[in-house]
Amino acid sequence: MAGPINYQFFEPLKGRTFNTQDDSANPVELLLKNVEKRENAPGGFEFFTLTFDGPLEPRLEQATYILGNDDVEEVAVFLVPVAGDDLGYQYEAVYNIKVS
Repeated sequence: MAGPINYQFFEPLKGRTFNTQDDSANPVELLLKNVEKRENAPGGFEFFTLTFDGPLEPRLEQATYILGNDDVEEVAVFLVPVAGDDLGYQYEAVYNIKVS
């Protein structure tokens, strides 16, 4: 299992490629394009977003995917397709995590 899932976990991974599979077990590579820290929410919540670039085919549906690569243990990420063009699709994961 990966370390604590927070902004500090993902920020150094910006620009890295992650591997996952679509619902038919076809391999899909996703590029972590952006890790953006947002203003923290009241009550001690850390708020950040991840943006991934993916291929044109296959298009991933909104769902939880297991992402990993050679240097990072697998982590479950809920991805939402947010944009697409003739080059591929963009996906976003939004985190709002209670911090101590």
